[in-house]
Amino acid sequence: ERLYTHWERRRRARDIYLERLRAPDEMSAEDVEHLKALYDAQLYYLDQGVGRLFEVLDNLDLMERTIIVILSDHGEAFGEHGEYETHWQCYDEVTRMVLIVRDPRQERRGRTVRQLVQMIDIMPTILELLDLPVPSSAQGRSLLPLLWTGRDSEREQVAISVGQTMRAIRTPMWKLIVTAEGEGELYQLGADPKEQRNLIAHHPDIAARLQHRLNELHPIAFAEATAVTHPEEW
Repeated sequence: ERLYTHWERRRRARDIYLERLRAPDEMSAEDVEHLKALYDAQLYYLDQGVGRLFEVLDNLDLMERTIIVILSDHGEAFGEHGEYETHWQCYDEVTRMVLIVRDPRQERRGRTVRQLVQMIDIMPTILELLDLPVPSSAQGRSLLPLLWTGRDSEREQVAISVGQTMRAIRTPMWKLIVTAEGEGELYQLGADPKEQRNLIAHHPDIAARLQHRLNELHPIAFAEATAVTHPEEW
């Protein structure tokens, strides 16, 4: 049997993964579990690489002098809303992501923060951690209060997501998704975390308030938004 390098193994797993996605309508429940297992294998490979990096930092006595920020750019869809490995949707399986920050100067470690944050918050956070000025054009808000105390009373509890054909605004309790065609979906996340029951017909007042705030925070038309958020153009 041919011996594979780490990179070859990763590419081989990726090829198998993509092959399964070419006919998503034909996939059985067993196929979906196989896909998840392949994805877990990629995460395991990544975890090993991060572990080796930490070992190097330890061996060089740099671990306690290094700020570490680990984040993903998106989640992964496994058919929860009819799509596989697509990242243009605004459902939680795609928009929720990993964010781990380690500051060796922080006394309390292992804190889990459940407050809503966004990717645009990362840049001002890193600049503040390094005692560098945050440009006035920065759209995000530093996460330092959350990192140090676990609270930020001045942070608005909303998060915005923008896909190729939909936008979304999320609060701790509600999420509104609006498509380019003007169709809306409203989910009560506490009772329906998998976003399966569209309640927009039952709570039009809540949807209207969220729609208004979404337009305030993200007023870009869909034609423009698609142009700046298309993955191939990043």
